[in-house]
This record gives sequence, C-alpha cells and structure tokens, in this order.
Amino acid sequence: MATPGSRRGMPDPPTARRRRRAGFSPDPARGRQFGLDDLRALLDSARMSQEQAQVLSRGGNWAVVQLAGRAFPGLHVQGDTFAALWTQLAEAARMLREDPGDGKALDDLDDAVREAEEFLRFYEAALAERGIQRPY
Repeated sequence: MATPGSRRGMPDPPTARRRRRAGFSPDPARGRQFGLDDLRALLDSARMSQEQAQVLSRGGNWAVVQLAGRAFPGLHVQGDTFAALWTQLAEAARMLREDPGDGKALDDLDDAVREAEEFLRFYEAALAERGIQRPY
C-alpha cells in the first residue's frame, strides 16, 4: 500500500477544501495567513465531547466500536492508515484520469479494495461474534 507523501498534484481532502473556503490557510501563498484568531475558531469548533464507547474488537490498525446511542457499531481506523488508503485511492484516480488503462493504477486500486475488504470482513466478524445483525 502506498504511504502518505507529498500532496503536490493530488486533490485536497474535503477538510482542507472546507478550511480553504472558510479562509483558513497555513500557507500564505494560497490565501491569507493562518492567525491566532483562526486557530481559536478552529479549536472552538472542534471541541471534544465526553462520550462512552465500547470496543467490541481490535485488530491491526482498526477496531469495531459501539458508540452510546447508536444502533450499530462503527469501524474505527487509525488516522495514518486511513490517510495512506486515501492517498493510494487519490493517486490511482489521478493516474486513471490521465491514462484509463494504467496498469499500476489498476493494481493500486485492487490493493485498496483488498484493504477495504479486510476492514469489512473484520467488522462483519466482530458483529457475528456478538450476534449483531449487519446494518446493510
């Protein structure tokens, strides 16, 4: 699987696009300077809440977690693992836009699909072990 690297030439993740539209930019060349007031506003909007969660199963860089008040458990994926998967998908999409028959891009997509399938199988196994019906 590809590792996260330079984003140069790759599409920005949705969060970066939202922040840029709101005027946030750590790079003065791309917009106004990210200042202390911007940081305060960002932190205020991202305050953590104290919630209970039950970890149903852990494996590798992911876990199946049941949040209080939710009908079905969710899948928690470590940020670096998710970022690497996103990078791999974004790079494959870029390469396929340039050359729809690019064999390396197709191989990268196959790898990403296999990893997503691992997440899904792990999730399904955790639910089955506890007699929880899948939400799909």
